[in-house]
Amino acid sequence: MIIHDYCKNCPYYLINMADKGSLSKEDNGSDTILVFQSPGRKEWVNKKPLSSDSPRSCNGIVSRSWERTGRKREEFDITNAVQCYPGQDQKTKRDLPPDPKAVEQCLYCLEKEILSKKYKIVIAFGKTAEKSVNRIVEKHNLDTIVINSKHPVAGVIKRDIDNLWTKKQ
Repeated sequence: MIIHDYCKNCPYYLINMADKGSLSKEDNGSDTILVFQSPGRKEWVNKKPLSSDSPRSCNGIVSRSWERTGRKREEFDITNAVQCYPGQDQKTKRDLPPDPKAVEQCLYCLEKEILSKKYKIVIAFGKTAEKSVNRIVEKHNLDTIVINSKHPVAGVIKRDIDNLWTKKQ
Protein backbone atom coordinates (compact mmCIF):
# COMPACT_ATOMS: atom_id res chain seq x y z
CA MET A 1 0.00 0.00 0.00
CA ILE A 2 1.16 3.46 -0.88
CA ILE A 3 0.46 7.01 0.28
CA HIS A 4 1.66 9.68 -2.15
CA ASP A 5 1.80 13.44 -1.69
CA TYR A 6 -0.72 13.91 -4.49
CA CYS A 7 -3.20 11.72 -2.57
CA LYS A 8 -3.89 14.67 -0.28
CA ASN A 9 -5.92 16.35 -3.05
CA CYS A 10 -8.05 13.26 -3.66
CA PRO A 11 -11.69 13.17 -2.53
CA TYR A 12 -11.03 9.73 -0.98
CA TYR A 13 -7.99 10.82 1.03
CA LEU A 14 -9.52 11.17 4.50
CA ILE A 15 -11.65 8.05 4.21
CA ASN A 16 -9.04 5.77 2.68
CA MET A 17 -6.00 6.93 4.61
CA ALA A 18 -7.70 5.55 7.70
CA ASP A 19 -7.30 2.21 5.90
CA LYS A 20 -3.56 2.86 5.56
CA GLY A 21 -3.09 3.82 1.93
CA SER A 22 -4.01 2.93 -1.61
CA LEU A 23 -3.49 -0.27 -3.56
CA SER A 24 -0.58 -0.71 -5.90
CA LYS A 25 0.15 -2.75 -9.00
CA GLU A 26 0.42 -6.52 -8.82
CA ASP A 27 3.68 -7.11 -10.65
CA ASN A 28 3.95 -10.63 -12.05
CA GLY A 29 6.82 -9.84 -14.41
CA SER A 30 4.56 -9.67 -17.44
CA ASP A 31 4.80 -7.61 -20.62
CA THR A 32 1.00 -7.21 -20.48
CA ILE A 33 -0.79 -5.05 -17.93
CA LEU A 34 -4.49 -5.16 -17.17
CA VAL A 35 -5.94 -1.83 -16.02
CA PHE A 36 -9.31 -1.90 -14.29
CA GLN A 37 -11.45 1.03 -13.14
CA SER A 38 -10.95 0.92 -9.36
CA PRO A 39 -10.89 -1.62 -6.55
CA GLY A 40 -14.18 -3.05 -5.39
CA ARG A 41 -15.02 -3.44 -1.72
CA LYS A 42 -13.43 -6.89 -1.46
CA GLU A 43 -10.27 -5.81 -3.29
CA TRP A 44 -10.00 -2.88 -0.91
CA VAL A 45 -10.32 -5.17 2.12
CA ASN A 46 -7.86 -7.68 0.60
CA LYS A 47 -5.47 -4.87 -0.49
CA LYS A 48 -5.01 -6.71 -3.79
CA PRO A 49 -6.40 -5.83 -7.22
CA LEU A 50 -8.83 -8.27 -8.82
CA SER A 51 -9.29 -10.42 -5.72
CA SER A 52 -13.00 -10.56 -4.83
CA ASP A 53 -14.32 -14.07 -4.22
CA SER A 54 -17.80 -13.23 -5.55
CA PRO A 55 -18.59 -15.14 -8.76
CA ARG A 56 -20.38 -12.04 -10.14
CA SER A 57 -17.40 -9.76 -9.47
CA CYS A 58 -14.88 -8.62 -12.03
CA ASN A 59 -12.44 -11.19 -10.64
CA GLY A 60 -15.01 -13.98 -10.89
CA ILE A 61 -15.76 -13.18 -14.53
CA VAL A 62 -12.10 -12.75 -15.54
CA SER A 63 -10.98 -15.87 -13.63
CA ARG A 64 -13.59 -18.03 -15.38
CA SER A 65 -12.43 -16.63 -18.72
CA TRP A 66 -8.84 -17.53 -17.88
CA GLU A 67 -9.97 -21.06 -17.00
CA ARG A 68 -11.81 -21.40 -20.34
CA THR A 69 -8.79 -20.17 -22.32
CA GLY A 70 -5.99 -21.85 -20.37
CA ARG A 71 -4.52 -18.60 -19.07
CA LYS A 72 -3.30 -17.77 -15.55
CA ARG A 73 -3.29 -14.65 -13.40
CA GLU A 74 0.50 -14.84 -13.18
CA GLU A 75 0.71 -14.05 -16.92
CA PHE A 76 -0.42 -10.46 -16.32
CA ASP A 77 0.46 -7.42 -14.24
CA ILE A 78 -2.71 -5.98 -12.74
CA THR A 79 -3.63 -2.47 -11.57
CA ASN A 80 -6.45 0.06 -11.36
CA ALA A 81 -6.89 3.52 -12.87
CA VAL A 82 -8.03 4.68 -9.41
CA GLN A 83 -6.18 3.09 -6.51
CA CYS A 84 -8.74 3.65 -3.73
CA TYR A 85 -12.22 2.25 -3.19
CA PRO A 86 -14.81 4.83 -4.31
CA GLY A 87 -17.55 3.58 -1.99
CA GLN A 88 -20.93 1.96 -2.40
CA ASP A 89 -24.34 3.24 -3.47
CA GLN A 90 -26.49 2.77 -0.37
CA LYS A 91 -29.65 1.99 -2.38
CA THR A 92 -28.30 -0.45 -4.96
CA LYS A 93 -25.34 -1.74 -2.90
CA ARG A 94 -23.23 -1.53 -6.07
CA ASP A 95 -19.78 0.04 -6.14
CA LEU A 96 -19.79 3.70 -7.12
CA PRO A 97 -17.88 4.88 -10.18
CA PRO A 98 -14.72 6.79 -9.30
CA ASP A 99 -14.99 10.53 -8.73
CA PRO A 100 -13.42 12.39 -11.72
CA LYS A 101 -11.15 14.27 -9.32
CA ALA A 102 -9.84 10.93 -7.99
CA VAL A 103 -9.25 9.73 -11.56
CA GLU A 104 -7.17 12.85 -12.19
CA GLN A 105 -5.21 12.47 -8.94
CA CYS A 106 -4.46 8.79 -9.60
CA LEU A 107 -3.31 9.43 -13.16
CA TYR A 108 0.22 10.11 -11.88
CA CYS A 109 0.35 6.74 -10.11
CA LEU A 110 -0.98 4.86 -13.15
CA GLU A 111 1.48 6.70 -15.36
CA LYS A 112 4.39 5.60 -13.16
CA GLU A 113 3.14 2.02 -13.21
CA ILE A 114 2.75 1.91 -16.99
CA LEU A 115 6.12 3.60 -17.56
CA SER A 116 7.88 1.27 -15.10
CA LYS A 117 8.22 -1.33 -17.89
CA LYS A 118 8.03 -1.47 -21.64
CA TYR A 119 4.63 -3.13 -21.83
CA LYS A 120 3.82 -4.72 -25.17
CA ILE A 121 0.09 -4.76 -24.38
CA VAL A 122 -2.14 -2.68 -22.13
CA ILE A 123 -5.72 -3.89 -21.73
CA ALA A 124 -8.05 -1.23 -20.29
CA PHE A 125 -11.37 -2.35 -18.82
CA GLY A 126 -14.13 0.26 -18.82
CA LYS A 127 -14.27 3.92 -19.81
CA THR A 128 -12.37 5.22 -16.77
CA ALA A 129 -9.40 2.94 -17.42
CA GLU A 130 -9.61 3.52 -21.17
CA LYS A 131 -9.44 7.30 -20.87
CA SER A 132 -6.57 7.21 -18.37
CA VAL A 133 -4.52 4.69 -20.35
CA ASN A 134 -5.04 6.53 -23.63
CA ARG A 135 -3.92 9.84 -22.06
CA ILE A 136 -0.70 8.23 -20.83
CA VAL A 137 0.04 6.41 -24.09
CA GLU A 138 -0.55 9.57 -26.15
CA LYS A 139 1.40 11.82 -23.77
CA HIS A 140 4.49 9.59 -23.93
CA ASN A 141 3.94 8.35 -27.50
CA LEU A 142 4.32 4.78 -26.25
CA ASP A 143 4.86 1.97 -28.72
CA THR A 144 2.39 -0.40 -27.12
CA ILE A 145 -0.79 -2.13 -28.18
CA VAL A 146 -3.78 -0.76 -26.29
CA ILE A 147 -6.91 -2.90 -26.18
CA ASN A 148 -10.04 -1.27 -24.79
CA SER A 149 -12.72 -3.53 -23.39
CA LYS A 150 -16.01 -3.12 -21.62
CA HIS A 151 -15.72 -3.55 -17.89
CA PRO A 152 -16.36 -7.26 -17.12
CA VAL A 153 -19.41 -6.52 -14.96
CA ALA A 154 -20.87 -4.11 -17.56
CA GLY A 155 -22.28 -6.79 -19.80
CA VAL A 156 -19.24 -8.04 -21.69
CA ILE A 157 -20.02 -11.39 -23.28
CA LYS A 158 -17.90 -14.50 -22.72
CA ARG A 159 -16.61 -14.64 -26.29
CA ASP A 160 -15.38 -11.04 -26.16
CA ILE A 161 -13.54 -11.40 -22.86
CA ASP A 162 -12.09 -14.78 -23.91
CA ASN A 163 -10.80 -13.18 -27.13
CA LEU A 164 -8.78 -10.67 -25.10
CA TRP A 165 -6.40 -13.43 -23.99
CA THR A 166 -6.32 -15.37 -27.25
CA LYS A 167 -5.80 -12.58 -29.80
CA LYS A 168 -2.59 -12.80 -31.77
CA GLN A 169 -0.75 -9.58 -30.95
